[in-house]
Amino acid sequence: RSSLGTSVALFVSSLVAILIYPIGFGFDHFIHVAAEQIIATQGSLTPAPLFYSGYYGLVGLLATIPGITVAFADRLIVPLFVAIAVVLFIQRSFRVLIPNRATIIAVSSLIIVPFLPFAVSTPQALANALGLVTVFLLITNASRRSTIIAALATFLAQPITGIPIAITIVAAWLMGHRRRTIGACIAALG
Repeated sequence: RSSLGTSVALFVSSLVAILIYPIGFGFDHFIHVAAEQIIATQGSLTPAPLFYSGYYGLVGLLATIPGITVAFADRLIVPLFVAIAVVLFIQRSFRVLIPNRATIIAVSSLIIVPFLPFAVSTPQALANALGLVTVFLLITNASRRSTIIAALATFLAQPITGIPIAITIVAAWLMGHRRRTIGACIAALG
């Protein structure tokens, strides 16, 4: 119940950034949209941007939906992912880590978290959101398969975030996968 309200609030809040900055925020948006449009029209980009392949692939996939342009898909991918996936994974994590009533309060409190890093769509923003999901999967002892898939998605969106996430996962598994150990790994990389 509370996750739907929180998701809607986060998504609507992120739309404010789209309204305030109708042509994008910073120069990254223009570079990425230009690359994505070349990939959409020509099928590839030379030299191949391997760093952002996951991000560009998701944007290209969304842009195949009738009525959605590459630029529009690029603007909405991170706010949509944060509003849907990140909120759900955080709620799942809170259910594992704290009592049920407190979970509702904790998930609802997400609407006060500064969201600018998740309101502007860039490969780094998507990787940060995916990295957050990966950490919550690790903390809640989710299956190794799910954690590895999330870490791989993080790496494909932006290796600068994906590599430290992979190191954290391996260190946590090697050191016994205890919550205190995971926190120490994350703090050391932070």
